Amino acid sequence: MRETEIELGVRRPDAARLAWAREVLADPKGKHPHRWSPVYAQEAQHLSKYPATTKIKLQAIRIGDLGIAAAPCEVFAETGLAIKKESPHQATFHIELANGYGGYLPPPEQHQLGGYETWPARSSFLEVDAETKIRQTLSKLLHAVHATAAAR
Repeated sequence: MRETEIELGVRRPDAARLAWAREVLADPKGKHPHRWSPVYAQEAQHLSKYPATTKIKLQAIRIGDLGIAAAPCEVFAETGLAIKKESPHQATFHIELANGYGGYLPPPEQHQLGGYETWPARSSFLEVDAETKIRQTLSKLLHAVHATAAAR
């Protein structure tokens, strides 16, 4: 088993986003661009209190020819498939929400497309490149535990 911690940025709201949140929450039942605007206005206020960065624990475990990757985020199917593809193990699977909570982990291109999993909130607060960094780190850890087995 190998584990490491990596530090990732938090998508905290800027002054304009906080001004928008105050405006929305001044009249939460008023007319807004989206029916969830008041919810995400509250989320902006919550995220403004988050630290600028956060550390997350990542792990790779080998049991025989099986590789297991673990991260504290909810991954998209394409990320899980990429982890399996990059793994040197005969079989690999990913455990999400392990050792904490890092929210949704959309790949960078999903941030460009939008969707609730990308909207800044306590459920999706990590930096846009977090998926890439986490996936690459898990791949290195899976290779490390595989190399340990091969050396025996």
